[in-house]
Amino acid sequence: MLNRDEKAARRAANKKDKKYAAEISSLIRLTDDEIMRLFPSRSEKVQLLELLQIVTANTDENEKIVKLKENIDNLACVAIKLVELLA
Repeated sequence: MLNRDEKAARRAANKKDKKYAAEISSLIRLTDDEIMRLFPSRSEKVQLLELLQIVTANTDENEKIVKLKENIDNLACVAIKLVELLA
């Protein structure tokens, strides 16, 4: 059974996950619930947000490519999930 502190920590983590989902859904055409289902872990949501920030940045395509190459090891998992969703 969880103690009071553990319960509070879980509630805080859940709120943070929902915050990430809301921020992501403002950038793409997925609902908060879809994001929570497709990217259940907080680290995936953070990675997805990083990927979206690179793609939607007000920079030219070459700069985006450089940023993606620099971060591909960290962002590949969420990129694959997004492409699978579109396929």
